[in-house]
Amino acid sequence: LLQRQTDDEVLTDACWAISYLSEPPERIAPLVEAGAILPLVALLSHTMPSVQTPALRAVGNIAAGTAAQAAALIAGGALGPLQRLLSTGKKELRKEAAWMLSNLTAGDREQVAAVCAAGVVPKLLDMAAHEEYEIKKEVVYALCNACCFGSAQIACGLAQLGIVVRLCDLLELPDASLLLAVLEALEALLRAGGDGFGINPHARLVDEAGGCEKIEALQMHENPEVFEKAQALLEAFFGADEDEEDPLTAPLATAEGFSFG
Repeated sequence: LLQRQTDDEVLTDACWAISYLSEPPERIAPLVEAGAILPLVALLSHTMPSVQTPALRAVGNIAAGTAAQAAALIAGGALGPLQRLLSTGKKELRKEAAWMLSNLTAGDREQVAAVCAAGVVPKLLDMAAHEEYEIKKEVVYALCNACCFGSAQIACGLAQLGIVVRLCDLLELPDASLLLAVLEALEALLRAGGDGFGINPHARLVDEAGGCEKIEALQMHENPEVFEKAQALLEAFFGADEDEEDPLTAPLATAEGFSFG
């Protein structure tokens, strides 16, 4: 139906139906087996937002399924349209696109690597700085998930692209859950930057961005998980001076993605 239909209203209704059918996650498998991914991905580039919106919700639900289902989405070319949707003038589409990316970056390392290689990170970093709060939340989760679920190499590449500064800018967020996600992302970056010898280059980036002072202030936060995480970060990564050595060798990060030596 999705491949043969040209009527926008019918397409809209069909996509909404599929989006409802894809919740909860155990319903996703029959849709994937029926070949729904490719036509849904194609509709992400439709000219009508009324069609794009339910198509995006449906693929976002699939992205939250199993690793194999998310991999099928990536193989079906979903990342290209998603990157374009991050720049659309429609706020709801930008929010949904960021939400879907947060589902993908909450998956396995291969999914995170694919998202980063697609070149979406610079745009996400810009959105984290300038978008309105409801969209920014989804963007921040996408970035934090990439730090936490990606490899150490990916974390080092993200640091090169400027994610440490952006996360430190977010350490005064009012949402405790989102703030905890930022702290966990910083922890993942700090662990990736430490090789056991010399100064941790990511710790230096946190310090230069004013992150240490903000993390110290979070020890007074009303949420116990937040102040405990802040205290743990300070003790683990900022407790003592170390002899300086060359920074950890990391993949070269560019606007187009990551390249590994």
